Formats: sequence, structure tokens, C-alpha cells
Amino acid sequence: MSKSVLVAFAVLALAAGCVSVSGPTAAPTTSPSFGITTPHPATATPSAAPTAAPTATVAPTATAAPSASSGPTSQPSGDLGFDERDVIFFDDLTDPSGECTTPPPNTTPAGCWGVGDVTTTDGTPIGSIHYESGALALAVDNAGAWLWSRRIADSTSATMRVIGDFYPAGDGVFGVVCASGDTQLFGAVVGTDGSWAFVSIGNNGAEKLLSDESAGLDVRAGESNLVALECTGTATGPLRLTLWLGKSGPIATYTQAGGPANFDRAAAYFEATSAGFSVAMHNVILFGSRIEDGSYGPEGLQLLAHVPTDWRSSCYQGLRPPYLASTADAVLTCHLPAHDGAEIAEYAAYSNADSMVAAYQSRIDAFDTGDGGPRCADGSGEHSYNFGEGTPDVGRLLCVDQFSGIRFDWTDTRLNIMSTLVDFDASYGSTFADWIDAGPNL
Repeated sequence: MSKSVLVAFAVLALAAGCVSVSGPTAAPTTSPSFGITTPHPATATPSAAPTAAPTATVAPTATAAPSASSGPTSQPSGDLGFDERDVIFFDDLTDPSGECTTPPPNTTPAGCWGVGDVTTTDGTPIGSIHYESGALALAVDNAGAWLWSRRIADSTSATMRVIGDFYPAGDGVFGVVCASGDTQLFGAVVGTDGSWAFVSIGNNGAEKLLSDESAGLDVRAGESNLVALECTGTATGPLRLTLWLGKSGPIATYTQAGGPANFDRAAAYFEATSAGFSVAMHNVILFGSRIEDGSYGPEGLQLLAHVPTDWRSSCYQGLRPPYLASTADAVLTCHLPAHDGAEIAEYAAYSNADSMVAAYQSRIDAFDTGDGGPRCADGSGEHSYNFGEGTPDVGRLLCVDQFSGIRFDWTDTRLNIMSTLVDFDASYGSTFADWIDAGPNL
């Protein structure tokens, strides 16, 4: 079992997050520098069902879930280089109006992150959160201190994805959070020591739900570190979290039975391992389904018909575009039941073959083409495939290692659907067996 509190400093540190009232920012004037083509109320302790080792011990959830009260959020201006239909906000943190850097006392203007200097009751400094040179600068003075800041979305979504661009200095952990009100916060953090953890955040800071202290992530001091977290609320079934770091592919997933039904805000969290830890968050993109009840839109329902029948109950309508892609008309993500094979299946429908092929090429650009083996059942490579000798090729299949395990990505020219399987246990034989049955079905 892995259960520990990341931080245990002054509870007053939470105040920095609580003051971050939200809403829309002014439209950004520059494109994000993300370096990729895309960038509850539960009253009982939920049970854990993680889909990547090690095992989890789940923290109790909160009982309150205040709703967002912000007005409409402005959409990004200009071409951000990817499909923006599910973008709730892109925030480059430049604050051109000055409203966020100099908020009125005790309030935070709509569209801003919470800022301020935080001290103990006797006036001892804990840390600070401020806008600074096109970034949200988070700093703490003591080992074990922690702070978080959040921005409210303009809508409530059963599925949400947060991508933040972090530049750390010193030793600690940092990451992004999906939240329902200010009491139900679930996030993912990475450490300057290469670790990762899924966490819930409460009055004592972040409590680990699932972690890997020896993951060996490539977290770089003073350089860009993209942390992405996709969250689905219990309106879709169980609570499900997926973590990415840069172009690594999914690092891990976490699942539990209880949690918030949906999410209405994003947050940034950080905690110091040693004194003087700081992080500058330069860009944030928030995606959301804008569907509160976990139902499917017309495009999602059409795509669901192509998913194998026994996998459909594990799926939810994902966000456009898929991570590491630029466009898609509909996306489904399935966290598959425990078995020898893939933990994640993803299906992305495209309006034409050129868009699908471009998305497939983005996977090759990110993960290369492997070792050139003759069969994906035996190892990595990139191949055409068909449904029998003498029949025409149907698409291309990429089977390669990623940071955590392996992945299969393949196209289907009959349907213009690109599909993905991810197996954290890295069994080419087992994942190949899943691929045989994975469709997409006609």
C-alpha cells in the first residue's frame, strides 16, 4: 500500500488556493509554446481500482461541492494550431489588463488565478503566488510547505483536461488539478526527483492515491515540463485520471468508485521538498466536454457503435483533439477492465483520410517506428495490415515502446478512424491479441 501525505505544513497555506476566484481572461495574443501539436459529492471513502502499479490507498472524499459562479469565458483568438472546439480557455498568464496582478482586496477578478503572500498566524512567511513576466510564479520558503491556486471555468464538464507548462527551480513536486468547487480536488504531480503521483488535495495538502517514487521521469530544472491530466467524473461511471508528461504517452491511470460527478475549475499545485522551491507556470490550456451528465453527443454515439460491444461500458466521450494530435471530430476513451493486455483504448474519428493520416504521422513523430520487427505480436515496428491474403490493405499499424509500457496506433481507411491501445505492462503478445479484437467494427 502507498499512502502518505506529501505535505504537512500550516493549514493556512490552503488560503492561497481558496482566494483564487475565477472567470474569463482577456483573449491571448500569442500561440501557446507547448511544443506539441495539441498540446463529488461522496460521503464515504471510495474503493481504489488503479490501472497501473503500485496499488493505491484512497483518501476520504469531501462532502461539499460548491458550483462555479463565473460568467462566460472568452475563447482564444487566432489559430492556436489545433482543434479548439473543446477548449474552455487558453491562458498565457500575461494579464494585459492588469486586473489579475493587482486584484482588489479579498477578491479575485473573473478569469484570474488566485494570488497573494501567505503567512502563518504569527506572520512567518510561507510562500507566495503572483503573476510575473507572463507566468504564474509559485514559491515557498520552507521544506514541506505547499500552495495551490485555481481558476474557474465558464462551464461544468464531466470530462476535463488540464495542460500546464512548468519551469521548476529547486526540489519539489508540481502539477495540475481538476476540481469541483474548492473542496473536491484531484490532480497529478511530478517531482524533480523523477517521481509521479495521483493526489487528492485537502486541508493537509496533497495525499497520494497512487504513486511511483522510482519512475525516472525526465523532469528538467529551469526548462519546460508539460504536465497534462485528463479527469472524468462519476457522471461517466467511476472517477478516472490519466497523466502525461510531455510527449511520453500516458504515464499511468487511476480509477476509484467515488468522487465528484463533474468539474468546474482547474488548479495548479506545488510542494517543496527542500527550502526555496519555486515553479513558474507559463501557459495553461483547459479542455472540457461541457457535458455535465456524462452523456454522449451525436458524433460520440456514432463512434461508440464502432467500439467492441464488451468494451463500451468502460468508455467515455473524450476531448478533441486527442493528446498528441491536432484535430478529430469525435474521441472515445476506454479504461479497460483488468486483464493481460491493454489498460487504455482510444478511438478518434476524422472527417477525411488526410486528417487521420496527419494524426497518425504525429504519433510516428512522437514515438518513432520502433525496431522494424516483422510482427507486432513479437516486438515494435510499423506495418500495413489487411484482413486476409489477397485483400487490400486497410490501414497502417504502429507498435512501439513509450515511456511507460507500449502502445499500438492504427488507422482504418474504411472509416477514417485512428485507434490506440496502451499497455503499461509492455506485453506485445497480449496487446496484439487485444488489437485483433479491438476493431473499429464496421
